[in-house]
Amino acid sequence: MTSDSKSKNVSLEIKTSWIKNDNDPQKQYDRAISLVEYYVQVTWLVFGAFLLTETILLAAIVSISDKCGTHEKWVLGGALLGLILSYPWWASFRYNHALYLLHLTEAENCEPENGCFFTNGKALINGKSFSGPRKEKIKIPWAARLVSPSMSVNLLIIIFAMVFILIAYTKIPQLTFINIFCNL
Repeated sequence: MTSDSKSKNVSLEIKTSWIKNDNDPQKQYDRAISLVEYYVQVTWLVFGAFLLTETILLAAIVSISDKCGTHEKWVLGGALLGLILSYPWWASFRYNHALYLLHLTEAENCEPENGCFFTNGKALINGKSFSGPRKEKIKIPWAARLVSPSMSVNLLIIIFAMVFILIAYTKIPQLTFINIFCNL
């Protein structure tokens, strides 16, 4: 194994020198927060687009399969398409989530001495509670902290993929290759 292939598996330390070259600490911090906000928006925009597509596809499959039993090839095709779309959905989520985590770490590293936006956010995620403006308790419940939002999205994508696999599996015994090609 060459040293190049070994280095591909090693995590690199996040460097924030690109941010710290600017002499204005507030500007550095604001830029880092803007990047975090951007990737949150992109991640959820992509997630929503795939979720809507998969939900409409699943509804169409259910609608077709309810009408009559002669549309098995369309149901199977729709299920296979939904299964195939699960991969780019998962891949795009993981890609954008990794960039979000990178920029979150960069932002936390350039947090000013008196800033506490990311520090408090991490403490909230870890179970600490805060007092809100009306003295209400701000806390993420323990049950909501059992599974991270990232893991929840991954589970949702897996559930959709499993539903499409189940639909395809129930239709495959009803179809033979001869029936598929004769009915085209």
